[in-house]
Amino acid sequence: CVSFIQLLMRNTTLEVIVNLRSSNVEHYLSADCINLSRIVSKLNEEFFKAKEVKFTVYISSAHIYTPEV
Repeated sequence: CVSFIQLLMRNTTLEVIVNLRSSNVEHYLSADCINLSRIVSKLNEEFFKAKEVKFTVYISSAHIYTPEV
């Protein structure tokens, strides 16, 4: 669950700070990161035109769910 995304333009670099409230790291984290990357890429093309993009992702609570026995 994404709590917030902060976009900061620093010289020619777009700094992206993402805070995930919680994440099922086994099943969803990679998909979440891919989708965030796509969204930021579109925003960069449309509004920022940065030469580089730097991601920082904070996960407040990471979960690995196992089937109940």
